[in-house]
Amino acid sequence: MFTFLAGISLYIAKMGEMGGAVFYSSPYGIIITVGGLLGTVMFLNVWLVIWPNQQIVIASANQVASGGQALPTAAGAGRRAGLTSRTNTVFSIPMLLYMGGAIHYQQMVGQSGSRAFYWLLVIVIIGAIECNALIGTQGPTKVPLDSVKGALWVGFLLAGILFLLTLALT
Repeated sequence: MFTFLAGISLYIAKMGEMGGAVFYSSPYGIIITVGGLLGTVMFLNVWLVIWPNQQIVIASANQVASGGQALPTAAGAGRRAGLTSRTNTVFSIPMLLYMGGAIHYQQMVGQSGSRAFYWLLVIVIIGAIECNALIGTQGPTKVPLDSVKGALWVGFLLAGILFLLTLALT
């Protein structure tokens, strides 16, 4: 929570320093906004999906430990928390690239006139991955996010795709 709030505070301070129009058209503003978008989705995943589902699993385990029956929703809640947690792993890799790139690699942003299309693609890609976390498979089907190794590969793939989009469309 502290990291998220500190990041928002720094974001707002830098935007105030540069002015809104300059901030959002600058390489720094574009890059840090992508990183901030990923960080915000990750923050919301933790507090609105992962933690509430973990509470169900913990309550079920406590109930079983005291001699009761497992909660019927515990298995699904565990799967949802796990899938969303691995989605956060996927998002963390490009988020780190974009957070560091805002200061150290602003050359990834060009002077293209297709920034609206860029933002549309970024939002659709992040939204599609997030939809998988929120409503993705609950069954035994194996998906890349069923393992940490798969989540890392998808994370690096996402970082590469977003990086190439930034180079080509901004």
